[in-house]
This record gives sequence, C-alpha cells and structure tokens, in this order.
Amino acid sequence: MPERGSQLIRDVSSLTNRAGEDSSSSSVIEELLETSGFFVLAEGTLTTSSATVPADTLRAEENNYWNGCWLMTTAGVVVNQPRLIVGFANTGGVFTLNTDQPLSSAPGLVTYMILGPNSQLVPGQNSTADQTPAQAIGKKDDAAVVTVGTTASVIAMLKGLIGTQGSRQVFSSAIQPTVVVNATAADKSLPKVTITLQTGRTIDRVTAAFAWRKQVESSGSANAVNVAQKIQIRIDTPGCWVDAITLADNSLATAASATEGGMMILGEINIKSDVAATDGYDFQWENADVDGVSLTFHDVQTYLIIDYD
Repeated sequence: MPERGSQLIRDVSSLTNRAGEDSSSSSVIEELLETSGFFVLAEGTLTTSSATVPADTLRAEENNYWNGCWLMTTAGVVVNQPRLIVGFANTGGVFTLNTDQPLSSAPGLVTYMILGPNSQLVPGQNSTADQTPAQAIGKKDDAAVVTVGTTASVIAMLKGLIGTQGSRQVFSSAIQPTVVVNATAADKSLPKVTITLQTGRTIDRVTAAFAWRKQVESSGSANAVNVAQKIQIRIDTPGCWVDAITLADNSLATAASATEGGMMILGEINIKSDVAATDGYDFQWENADVDGVSLTFHDVQTYLIIDYD
C-alpha cells in the first residue's frame, strides 16, 4: 500500500485504541481523524457486502467522484480498515478498492465513512489536463507519443521512447574446432546459430558474421581465396540457401607455411527477409576453394546480428 495509506491505517488503529469503548462512535472517530490530518467527506451504509467492490445504492455522485479517497467501515468484522478507492460507478454506487489491498473480508451491510484528503495516487483518465500529478503521469493504456509536446503524459512519452529506441541482439554458434579448405571447390559446413527474436518489434537489419581464432597454411606456398565465394545461411527446416557474406578473390591471403591470427568478417548483405523467425539457422561456405593444397581455420564461430527499428 502507498505510504499515505499505511500511515492512515496506523493512525486509525492508534486513535481508535485511544478512544476505548467510544471508538465505534462516528463523532469520536471523526474528531480523532481530524487531529491526524484526515477528515470525513461522507457517510453511509453499504447495500452490497464485498471485500473488493462494496456498494451503496443511495450514493448519487458522478462516476469516479470518489477516486483517490478512502473508504473505511465503522462497524462489523472489518471495522476501521481504510482502503483506497480507485474507482466509483454512479450506477449502483459501486466502490472499487485497491486491488493490492482490499478489505480483509466482506464487511457486511454496515456503516462506513469516506475519508480525505484525496490521495492523488489513482491514475488520471487519458486527458490533456495538467492539473494534478495523476494527469501528468497518465495511465498504462495511454497511447505512445513520439513527438515532443505539452499535452502527452509521462507514460505516453515513455512508451514512445521505448517503441522508437533501436536495439540489437547478437547470437553466436558453438565453436567448431576446424574448417579445412583446399584447392578442390566444395561446400563446407559451418556451425549453426539459434536465435530468439523480440516480440512486437520490427527488424531493420540482420547481418551474418564469420570468425575464427587462427588460420594455418600447410601447402608450402602462398595461399588465398580462389575466385569470389559466399558464406550462406538457411533456416534449418531446411530452407533455401541465401548469400550472407562475400569473400573476395584473393582475400584471406596467408604466407606459405604460416600461421596467422584470425578475425571476424561481417556480412554486407541485409538478410532480414530470410531471418524472420525464432529458429535455428544453418551456415555454409559455398564452393570453398583456395589456391594452395590446404588452408585450415581454427575455432570457428558464426553469428547473426539483429538490429531493430
């Protein structure tokens, strides 16, 4: 319960204990409450007994008239339990109490008081008004606003900020110990990446990446990629292979019998139309081919990088 409500409950408990046998007297309780900074706005008798939605059919105020005030029964099994009113319906005189702390049980058809001051903890209706903190903060169902203005609630602007804030997810494969490429062109399997997309977001770009720890040339002569080649991906259902990364002719050049450090290559192709679902995605090096007898890539990983609007 909000701090104000907790303090009110403590005050009522203390004051009614001090009042002793006279604590059930409306005038005594009213006098004691006023000394603690609270005052009685209205009194009545409940015609519906409910811990969450008690009612008094004799109430005639407009809808939401009592929002932010406190309902406290003055007799029965839940006497002197002030509860925050978060809604009031003119039809039937129904009070909706704070869901997080209703009355401890159904109160019976007993007398009650409505206490002030108004709490201002109840969210305001969607509105351009700016007269109370509740109106400025707004409600959880306020529509997102993405332009700067003077009428949108804090909630509306926060939703707009979250909804337009770009974000990125990076998913990696397990490490594959080696990929060996020789002078005979052949497709080479690369490790698979499994992704989980964010719900309700629009994908702006998906980029593939290919990385390794080191490369070892074992043919005894200078080595490099022989003609342009592609790293490809596909959904593992399986789908059709699509190009994701281009390896240029003579790229990955390695001196004869040398061991060189690895790197990461980021794809230049936006593959968002082919990576559109939470799933696993296969990778392959299509028609992998190098000039020399053998070029070995160690500790290979693949990646999918998801950028959202």
